[in-house]
Amino acid sequence: MHGRIVECVIPNKESRSYRCPLGVVAVISLWNFSFHLTQRSIAPTLALGNAVVVEPTSDTPVTGGVLIAKVFEEAGLPPDELNVIVGAGSQIGDEFVSHPIPSLISFTGSSIARILLAKRAAVNTSKTLFSSSVVPTHLVLTDADLKLALHAAVVGKCLQQGQLCMVVNRINIEESIYDEFPPSSLIV
Repeated sequence: MHGRIVECVIPNKESRSYRCPLGVVAVISLWNFSFHLTQRSIAPTLALGNAVVVEPTSDTPVTGGVLIAKVFEEAGLPPDELNVIVGAGSQIGDEFVSHPIPSLISFTGSSIARILLAKRAAVNTSKTLFSSSVVPTHLVLTDADLKLALHAAVVGKCLQQGQLCMVVNRINIEESIYDEFPPSSLIV
């Protein structure tokens, strides 16, 4: 967190940029890789001076929130800097995202859920930070170690039984090596 002076087009004037904590940030946790992906949102948010309220998915309340809170508590995080609300999203989700206190709502998930969440958050003009699935591509270029590239493609496709937003969904192979790396070799 730091401020900076940025170039101004008006002579004899300067523009200043200040970065300040937002206050309370709401984090909606995921079911897959819940500890890692939730922590990825919580740690930097706390480090920048914000408080966090986490709503872990009801499938993984311990690894998506309770365990993380316990780790931070044992590390000496002051009380009320990190809170966890456990419950079914169908029962607490609407209230969680439409509550007036969070300045920002962080969510990773499907496009449909993201649209619904954005509508609810807009009621209080909360800022939203969405991370959504993309189509991860495995790119194989002419200088690649083909044996290693094939292994990486198979592991990337089958990771977490394919139930992961980061699983390889497309393999692009440079044309000059395409015959050395045929699609049929990817059948596991």
